[in-house]
Amino acid sequence: MSDNIAANPEPSAAHFEAPLGAAVKSITHLKRIPSEESIEMDGTDYRDVLPRPSTDPNDPLNWSWTEKHLVLFMVAAMAFQGPFDSASPAAGFLEQAPAYHVEIPDMLDSVGAQAIMLGVGGVLWVPLSNHYGRSPIYLAGAVVATLGCLGCSLANSLGAYCGARVVNGLGCSASMSVGALTVKDLFFVHERGQKMGIWTISIGLSPYISTLLDGFVTTYAGWRWMQWLTFFIWCGLLVLCLVALPETLYDRHHQLVDVPPKKTYVQRLKWKRFPMRRLTFRSFWHPCTMFFYPSVILPGFYYGNIYGFCVFGALGMIPIAFAELYGFHAVAQGLVAIPLAIGTILGEPLAGPFSDWVVRFLARKNGGVRHPEQRLQAYWLGAILVPLGLMMFGLTLQYEVHWIAPCIAIAIYSFAIQIVSTVTFTYAVDCYEHVAGEVALVLNFCRQIFSFYVSFYLPHYTGKVGYGWAYGIYAILAVVLFLPVILLMLRGGAIRKRLGAPQSGLVHHSVPVQVREDIPKSEE
Repeated sequence: MSDNIAANPEPSAAHFEAPLGAAVKSITHLKRIPSEESIEMDGTDYRDVLPRPSTDPNDPLNWSWTEKHLVLFMVAAMAFQGPFDSASPAAGFLEQAPAYHVEIPDMLDSVGAQAIMLGVGGVLWVPLSNHYGRSPIYLAGAVVATLGCLGCSLANSLGAYCGARVVNGLGCSASMSVGALTVKDLFFVHERGQKMGIWTISIGLSPYISTLLDGFVTTYAGWRWMQWLTFFIWCGLLVLCLVALPETLYDRHHQLVDVPPKKTYVQRLKWKRFPMRRLTFRSFWHPCTMFFYPSVILPGFYYGNIYGFCVFGALGMIPIAFAELYGFHAVAQGLVAIPLAIGTILGEPLAGPFSDWVVRFLARKNGGVRHPEQRLQAYWLGAILVPLGLMMFGLTLQYEVHWIAPCIAIAIYSFAIQIVSTVTFTYAVDCYEHVAGEVALVLNFCRQIFSFYVSFYLPHYTGKVGYGWAYGIYAILAVVLFLPVILLMLRGGAIRKRLGAPQSGLVHHSVPVQVREDIPKSEE
């Protein structure tokens, strides 16, 4: 940390209410929210961007548009690789299973093993990123993921392959759990939905692109080369982490005595120390407390389950149902991922940018008062299309309708799941911005754990009850699980106020974080 930073033991209300104009006058690229989009938080009318940027030009909030988006796309690329690795063997199961002397359903154990680590690995990475910074964690995760891919490429048995997938999942979980923190570090509230959408769409698209490539690579080069491809990609990302990823963690608990000179992009690549932050055992178990906050766990439970129903429900069935019912070989199975990718791409404009617009629109109607629950109104289209797509997928497989019908069905619900994904992450982070890492960890955990149980039981489940009943029940569950989200739309602000704000798991030698407790006027 620079010597020109001094502790500010007790910031006054004026620190938060003072006009921002003087503070950002020299930072020309900052955009202010128009006056009609002003925000009222805890009785204070903020007519400038939130969170309030410091006078330090090295504050990530004050970086240029190009610098911010370069970091965002690098972080999104690493998050992309987690589900990409997870789905990489899907179309190759037909060849890989005989090589390991097992049945195709047994190969899904490797998918479940990695899914678990993608979910629980964040318990390790998030506290470390809050203490040591984001960049070292991205680098460490890339090293572990690369070693896991190397093990997958060399494995000669299912047991060894599953073990390597566990290692790979642990490494991939770093970017999938810390990525939301980087988005929070870089961007203001009024643009966060769109930027979070870029990060979530990378996670949403990656398994489909992986499946598409897997079909061609497996057919023309062999299934093992798909594993080598993931290894080479991670080697490239590892180099990128070393030479191009600056630190975005910035300590806002201190005031600047003197404004430091602006660092160059190369200077920002140097790792920093955060002596005012202390890592304790509490830092690792504290994220578990977020499971008791309805504004996090209820949308997380909904999102995690339908992600499992839709994404793993499709990817797990492509090598089984499409081979059995339609005689699809590896390349054709890979091509089934195209409608999944199309649905995801089309869904994002109605997720990030649309949810930002919904919040601005409802804030204007509410006298300029903005609160996180307004973003939940962007859920509706996705919540309606998910069960419809699931029912259509199950019935078209059950009655062996032409293969284009189930492909249309998976395009519909991949469109819907992208809406749900972006809105879920952005809403939860808006609610508890000061513990964004713990929030992202819980949501990531929900997605991966529920994906695990779907991938683990799906082949046996569909074999017993049939595709129609299996996906029909998934559709019913998707409707039932959305009901608690409706409760949050109506009473979420009051619930947050009654529970209070969660404390940060990070022991800090400075002032406590100022917490948003903005409540809709109708709920006060």
